[in-house]
Amino acid sequence: MTDLAFNLIMDCGQAMLANGGEVFRAQDTMEIMARSFGIVDFHVYVLTNGIFASAGTAEISEVRNVPVRTTHLGRVAAVNALSREIAAGGITLDEAEHRLADARRIPF
Repeated sequence: MTDLAFNLIMDCGQAMLANGGEVFRAQDTMEIMARSFGIVDFHVYVLTNGIFASAGTAEISEVRNVPVRTTHLGRVAAVNALSREIAAGGITLDEAEHRLADARRIPF
């Protein structure tokens, strides 16, 4: 479960950055999601074009390049809404993955 949740969190952060989300917002959202999924010792450093994250005692770690694409604040808002639902405990990991996929497909 931790690997799947970690991957979802990275995907959400990447979706936010790739669509014009602020660095601070992406990092904060990822940290909130990690706490909500019970991931221990989650550390993340977000730049305008990349994400560095680890969990546990670095059992899981990943670096992602996030090239600047375009601004689509509708997608950023959808990921933010998803993170709020995860924090409230009203959504499963599987449902969250489907919702993220839907957010990524929001048309311009």
